[in-house]
Amino acid sequence: MKILDLPKFNRPASKLVKNGPESLDSAELLSIIFGIGGYGESALELSNRLLKNYNLNEIEELGNREILDFIKNKRKLELQIM
Repeated sequence: MKILDLPKFNRPASKLVKNGPESLDSAELLSIIFGIGGYGESALELSNRLLKNYNLNEIEELGNREILDFIKNKRKLELQIM
């Protein structure tokens, strides 16, 4: 689901401003850090997918190249399925 499809009060940035960071789960916090998604997925979708594959300590150790490769791999898998 795209962030813009969420009700405004339920979007990560709105929740952060209104209720503070403790009101957000890890995926929502990551989505704020990412700001945007890529290759047809929102920052929140990307964050959830990343957290399904890595824990927060592993994500912290990933470099920009590994994260970009992770984002691109979804696109490659979609193209192979089509």
